[in-house]
Amino acid sequence: MKIDLYLIGRKGREVLKSICDNGYSNIIGKVIGARDPGTLEDCYDEIKAYCGQYNIPFFDRSSLNDSDGQNYRFMIGWKWLVTSTNNTFVFHDSLLPAYRGFSPLVNALIQGEKEIGATVFMASGEYDTGPIVYQLKFSVQHPARINEVLDKMCKLYSELSLSLINNITKEVALPLENQEEKQASYSLWRDEEDYEIDWNRDSEYILRMIYALSYPFKGAFTLLNNDRIIIKDAELVKDIQLVTRDVGKVVFMHDDKCPVVVCGTGLLKIKEAYYAADDTSILPLKKFRSRFG
Repeated sequence: MKIDLYLIGRKGREVLKSICDNGYSNIIGKVIGARDPGTLEDCYDEIKAYCGQYNIPFFDRSSLNDSDGQNYRFMIGWKWLVTSTNNTFVFHDSLLPAYRGFSPLVNALIQGEKEIGATVFMASGEYDTGPIVYQLKFSVQHPARINEVLDKMCKLYSELSLSLINNITKEVALPLENQEEKQASYSLWRDEEDYEIDWNRDSEYILRMIYALSYPFKGAFTLLNNDRIIIKDAELVKDIQLVTRDVGKVVFMHDDKCPVVVCGTGLLKIKEAYYAADDTSILPLKKFRSRFG
């Protein structure tokens, strides 16, 4: 019995390490990797190097034709459909059937979900609809940095992969459970436009977005007097009564020269932000009459 691993990113790297560190490297048939331009940490080179350390065949996605082989397949962070779903297990960043689709972890953090988890399910003809094998979850305190949440998700993925391998090697029947369609929700794909802050939103939503799109992602951006900036850190400020709620305008400048910005509801203090053009800090902000967005 062999398992082919389709791996991208930190979760893929950690699952590979966990399988090898627990003495299962001999059951890995091959590893298929791919670059991910949407993140600053695709772990492609680390995954490839780790395969070399354990003499595991490694292939780039572009050089390998997908085929209906006899091996089991684990899809970790994988973004593409495969031609065959036989013996294929998909690892997904949500408690299915909620958040089917794309970027479920980022979208769940932005929406303020208090519980986040991972699901292993059997691949089927339509994405994220197959029977559930295992689920694990943890609680989240908002706002939550995506980097810290990813570390927790990696631990769930590693635990789930070892449980699955243990049952497969011992030929134990898997606890398959069909998804409840009435409870299904879908998470849409995200692109460059989805990194831009909408100051009409409430301040808590914007802060969750800033944290959810921080490293290893590119960071939430906005315009400052027509210059593009990346916001790295902010904090909530108690709202005040405004005669006209002109979102994006600076309403206060604290002693540390950090601007407080008007949001659709609430106020947000910018604590760390950089010009996208040269990565220099916007702080201390020199001009009080500044507009974000």
